[in-house]
Amino acid sequence: MKNNKYAILIFFFCLSLLIFWLDQSSRLDSLSYPLRKILAPAQVLSSSLFDLVRSPIRTVSFLRSGEQRIKYLEQRNLELISQVQEVKDLRSENKDLRKQLGAGVSKFHLLEAGKVLGIERYLEFQVNNPTVKVGQSVVYLDNYVGRVVKIGQGIGYVQLVTDPDSKVPAKTDSATGLVFGQFFSDIIFDKVSKSDALTVDDNVLTSGAGGITAPDLVLGRVTKIIPSSDDLFQKAQLTSNIKMFDLKEIYIIVDQ
Repeated sequence: MKNNKYAILIFFFCLSLLIFWLDQSSRLDSLSYPLRKILAPAQVLSSSLFDLVRSPIRTVSFLRSGEQRIKYLEQRNLELISQVQEVKDLRSENKDLRKQLGAGVSKFHLLEAGKVLGIERYLEFQVNNPTVKVGQSVVYLDNYVGRVVKIGQGIGYVQLVTDPDSKVPAKTDSATGLVFGQFFSDIIFDKVSKSDALTVDDNVLTSGAGGITAPDLVLGRVTKIIPSSDDLFQKAQLTSNIKMFDLKEIYIIVDQ
């Protein structure tokens, strides 16, 4: 048994020496070419099989990376759209603020801006300052929007001049009365004495009587004198200078 082991070792040792001698003497070159020719088809086949297996893996990897890139680009696009909208909103707010600062009411009152959140029955706005309180008048430029009737959880609620429960003491250059809301439609200048002069295109302002509103805010313009059988009072239809549903920013008179 031991002799067999030695014989195998001697054989491989001799074979190693022979291969080394053949390589050093360049005699293996004549054998390598036929060997490569015999093994070439197997190499080509194995390479093709490797590419065949690797190709779907590369395809799946490419598709996954493409999906990730698409998702990233979509997310980035949404972020850019949001940033563009923020810039537009800031520009709009700055434009409104410049207009408001140039309005007459801004010269006589301390104002606090409020971003409009929406309108149902009441106009809802974001409250950012504790100086905003119930009962204060709300304006846009020199126009009366309404009055704050409720504040809660950082949101203020404005009873609009068009609300049917809104009653605002009002005046023109030659008449006094009350302006009543008509629920998001035209407003009515009522309880005007028949002895007072009232004509189309008269500007109607808040009178400030009773401290309900700040004085001299624009309520609207007389567009129609409404016929009445009342012997004491007359009334007129008014049109506001502002569109309530288009408001993005309102201003609260906090020193009222």
